[in-house]
Amino acid sequence: IILIENVVVVCLANWVIPGPYTKSAGYVAVLNEFLRLHLAPFLMINLLTMVDRQAFVDLDYNISINTDLALQLRGFHHWYDYHSTEVYLNTDNEAARSLGFELQGERRWDNGRLFKVSWTYNNTDMRDDFFNNHWYRAVNSPQSLIKAHYVEPLFNNRLRFGFEEIFVDSRRTMSNNSASAYHLFNINLALTKPIYGFEASLGLYNVLDQHPRMVGGPEHTQDMLRMDGRIISFRLEKSF
Repeated sequence: IILIENVVVVCLANWVIPGPYTKSAGYVAVLNEFLRLHLAPFLMINLLTMVDRQAFVDLDYNISINTDLALQLRGFHHWYDYHSTEVYLNTDNEAARSLGFELQGERRWDNGRLFKVSWTYNNTDMRDDFFNNHWYRAVNSPQSLIKAHYVEPLFNNRLRFGFEEIFVDSRRTMSNNSASAYHLFNINLALTKPIYGFEASLGLYNVLDQHPRMVGGPEHTQDMLRMDGRIISFRLEKSF
């Protein structure tokens, strides 16, 4: 944790080391202690163990400008070898690798207002041929996922109005086609506190009446499935 005037910066790195060294807890403990002594307080490092031939590297960078505004940046690189453990012996793929980042910002107000936005970029590939080292884009894996969320308190915080916008990038199908990118806009209105024991909420999902195509799986005849359009949901509960 780095303190710079009113700015708090938190750096976190997690390593999961593959190979035979992870079978000995002594190696992990010694290396973890070395990193803690030589890199603290600039970098918080946690060394984790995992099964052989699976590696995970996550780097988290958090900034709190003040109590109301926070930013987070996370980078990740994951690698799996499916045939190195019995869990994945029945899969058709040899290996997978994922490289990307997640950027998120959040702003809060004293009256309960909230605004949050996040963007995740993910590039995931699969390998189906070990000898030729053939990689291809993973099925049903969007490269970009963007989400914006806003909440506004109403009537002295008795009601809460919120909306969210979700964007999902195009995805590869099992037949090597492309399911188009889509976005969804949702609205929600809810009581923040029960009134005479009643709690209620009203949700309007997919306001613009989109019909996105979802990627079908091996159990489906269709390569892509057409999803429902606009949905209205009302919930009423009584507590005794």
